[in-house]
Amino acid sequence: MESKRFALFIDYIESVYSQRLIEGASRFFSSKDVEFLVFPCGALNYLGKNFGYQRLAIASLINKKNIDGVIFVCSSQETNSTTDQIYSYLKSFMNIPVVCIGHDYSDYPCIVNSCDENMIQLAEHIIKKHKCRNPAIFVPKTPSLDILQRIKTFNLTIKKFGLSIENDNIIKCENLSYNSAIDSLQNYKKRFGKFRFDSLVCMTDTLAFASIDYLSSCNVKIPKDILITGFDDEDNATSYSPTLTTINQNVEKQSYYAAKILYKMVYKGKSNTDTITIHSSTIFRQSCGCLSLGSDKNRYKDFKGKEHLDNNANDGFVELSQWNYNKSSMIKIIQLYSNLESGILIDDLAERIEADFIYLKISKAVVVLFDKPVATDKFEYFPMPSKAHVLSSFDSEGNLHFNTKISRSSFNPNEKIVPDGHVTTLNEMIVSSVYCNSILYGYLIFKPGPLDPAVYGIAIKMLSSTIARASYSYEELKKKQQLEIENNNIKLVSVTDEMTGLLNRRGFISHGKETIENSIRNGKKGLVLFGDMDGLKVINDTYGHAAGDTAIKAEAEILKSLFRSSDIIGRLGGDEFAIVAPDMNVSKFLEMKKALEEKCQLYNEKSGESFSLSISMGCVEYDLDDDKADIEKLLAIADDELYKEKQLKYRNRRISNQVL
Repeated sequence: MESKRFALFIDYIESVYSQRLIEGASRFFSSKDVEFLVFPCGALNYLGKNFGYQRLAIASLINKKNIDGVIFVCSSQETNSTTDQIYSYLKSFMNIPVVCIGHDYSDYPCIVNSCDENMIQLAEHIIKKHKCRNPAIFVPKTPSLDILQRIKTFNLTIKKFGLSIENDNIIKCENLSYNSAIDSLQNYKKRFGKFRFDSLVCMTDTLAFASIDYLSSCNVKIPKDILITGFDDEDNATSYSPTLTTINQNVEKQSYYAAKILYKMVYKGKSNTDTITIHSSTIFRQSCGCLSLGSDKNRYKDFKGKEHLDNNANDGFVELSQWNYNKSSMIKIIQLYSNLESGILIDDLAERIEADFIYLKISKAVVVLFDKPVATDKFEYFPMPSKAHVLSSFDSEGNLHFNTKISRSSFNPNEKIVPDGHVTTLNEMIVSSVYCNSILYGYLIFKPGPLDPAVYGIAIKMLSSTIARASYSYEELKKKQQLEIENNNIKLVSVTDEMTGLLNRRGFISHGKETIENSIRNGKKGLVLFGDMDGLKVINDTYGHAAGDTAIKAEAEILKSLFRSSDIIGRLGGDEFAIVAPDMNVSKFLEMKKALEEKCQLYNEKSGESFSLSISMGCVEYDLDDDKADIEKLLAIADDELYKEKQLKYRNRRISNQVL
C-alpha cells in the first residue's frame, strides 16, 4: 500500500493550543506508515498592518499531488474570519478529504468541543462555593465565536442567581497576548483606582497569568481578595503561583480523533460528515481557593470536589531548566544572525545553513527558493510559482547533506513539495513561508527539536531576513558585475569620470536612482552620502593642478576600497563625490566615516606627497516612501548635512589654533 501524506492546517506554531493539536495528531499518525506535515498558515483574513499575510502562501502547496488529507483547525481562524469565509476557503481543497476542528460544517466531518457545561460549573462554583457576588470577565476586543459562546453561557448562569456583569467589569484587551492583558488591567486601575470585582473569569490562561501577576503587584491577595480562573489548562497552569483554576478542552484528543477519521477516509475511501463532540474538563486549583496555597501544585479537584493527582503537571525545576535552556538558545540565534553582514551572498548562506540549524537542534531541513521572488499584496489564494530550487538541505537522521548538483535544478512545487534526494521522509516536519516585507522568496521545511516553538519562530524570521539580504546583495552584485563589463563598452564613456573611473554625475544619478528604487522594492532603507574634499583649491593653488588631480584620484581609490561592491559611487565634479549605500544606517555611516579618516591619515603618512588628504561627508536616509526617495532632493539634503560638517571642522580648527 502506498504511503500517504497528511497536513495539519493551523495558524501559528507558537501557541500552546497549536502544540497540543500537533501532539494529538502526531500521536495517532506515529503508529502508521504515513507522512504528517504541519502548515502554520497564519490568519485567513489577516488584519495586521505588517506582512504576516505572507504565511498563508504555503497553503497553496496543499493540493492533490502533494497532500492526501487535511485536518483544518477552524476555531483559531474565527477571530478574524466569519464562518462563511472559512467555509469558502475549505472549498479550495478540491478533491482532498478534509476534517474540521472547532466548527460544525454539515458537509465535512467535524470535531467540536463542548464547554457549555464547564462554564456553567465554573459560574456556579464561584457563586455557590466561594460566595462571589461581583464577577468580572476578561475578553479580547474581537472574540471568536467560541469565546462569545462561553461569555453567553456564563452570563445566563449567573443570571439564575440574580447576578449580572456590569459593563465596567467587562475588561477588554487588544489581543490575547500577555502584554496586552497587562495594559488593559493598568488602564482599568487608572480609571477606577481599585479593582471593583471579587472574581475575574479570563477567557484564556494567558489572560489569567497576566491578571495574577498584575493584581499581585498591586498587593491584591489571590484568591483571598479576588479569585481568578482561566481557560485552556496550559502547561504553566500547575507551575504558576497560585496554580490556576481553568478548563481543559482536551485538545490533544480532538486532533487525535480528527487524524483517526481522516486516515479512514483516505485509506478506506469512506465519506464522512459525522460530528464528534469532545467534552472539556473543569479543573479547580489554588487560584479560586479550592486548594490551599501551600498544597501540592500537582493536585487538583474536579467539579464534584474529588481530589486528583495531575500526572502531566510540570515540575518547577524542569520549567526553570527549560526556560534557561531556551534563553541560551535565543542568545545563540541572535548572535548567529547578527554576525551576518548585509552583503553576504546567497551561496555563502547556503553553505552555512546546516551548521546554523543543527546548532538549534533541528535534525533536518530544506530551504526552497522560487527561481524568481514574488512581490505580493494581501491575497486569499496564492498562485504558487511553477519553478523553484533547493537552496540548502540536510537530513542528519538519514545522513543526507547539501548537494549542489541536485539543489540547483528547478522543480515545480505544485507537483512536489521537495525534490527526491534531500530528506528521507517529510514526516513530522513543519512548512513555513520565507518572506521579508512584501517579497515572498520561498518556503522552509524543518523538523523542530526540543526548544520552545517561539525559538524556532524567531529563527525562521531571522533566516527569512537573511535570505532577503543575501538575495538582494546577489542581485546587486550581478548588476555591478554587468556594469563593469559594460564599462568596457564605448557607449558608457558618457557616464564615466575619466580621471577616477567612477561614475560621473550623469551616470551616478541614473544608477543611483535605479539602486534606490530596487532597494525600496525589496523593503530596504539606505543612505545617500555627499562628500567634498577639504582644501582642494589650496592644493591646486599651492602645489599645482597635477597634485590636485593626484589628490582626487587618491580619494576615489579610498572610497572604492571602503564601500561595498553593491554601493554606487560617483564623482559629481571637481572635489565632490556621492554614494548611494542601500541597507546602510546612520550608525554604520559613522563607523565608515571614522574608517575614512583613518585611511586618509594613513595615505598622508605614507604617500610622500606634500599635501594632506581629507574629506567631509554628510548623509541622509531614504525610507520606503517613494515621494521621499528622489535622488536629487536627497543629494541636496546630504549637501546641507555636509555644510554643517564643514562648519564644525572650521570651528574646531579655529579653536585649536587659538589654543596653540
